[in-house]
Amino acid sequence: MILAYIGKEINGETLVQIFKELKLEYRELFDEDFNSRIGALLKEGTKKKCDNSRKTFLLFSKVSESQMDLLKEKMHQNDIYIPRIALETEQNVHWTLKELLDAIDEEVEYFQLRDAIISKLKKPNMYRVKTDPNYIKNLNQIVERISSEDVTINELKEMKKYLFRI
Repeated sequence: MILAYIGKEINGETLVQIFKELKLEYRELFDEDFNSRIGALLKEGTKKKCDNSRKTFLLFSKVSESQMDLLKEKMHQNDIYIPRIALETEQNVHWTLKELLDAIDEEVEYFQLRDAIISKLKKPNMYRVKTDPNYIKNLNQIVERISSEDVTINELKEMKKYLFRI
């Protein structure tokens, strides 16, 4: 089963057609479902169809790895990219759709920040290297901190702010 919250940034009709072509069981979710628990949505489906206000999200429940690989390949062939994907867990099955979307959005933001920082660390600001005596020391601290498993999203925001200022 796939729970599919389809935003406006992708061609939802194509995605649904791929689900059907691959004979994947799916349910479309909508903003009206924000307060419904994931477990309930997996069992009983959705409320009423409406336009969705957030970006596309997929939740996989009891979908085999080979089915996910086929889906990924078909989506790639159709230029559909969905970074907001989750697997059903014992924890998230009790969350509301909104809670899960918020958590996924935060996770996506976290990794986008992390990637931007790592990219910037590979090409430091040479002007700051020459003019700021603390810049190299601060870069080393950022490298050390970003390598830590417990770095927070707020720390990443501060690192990005520091690295991207002129």
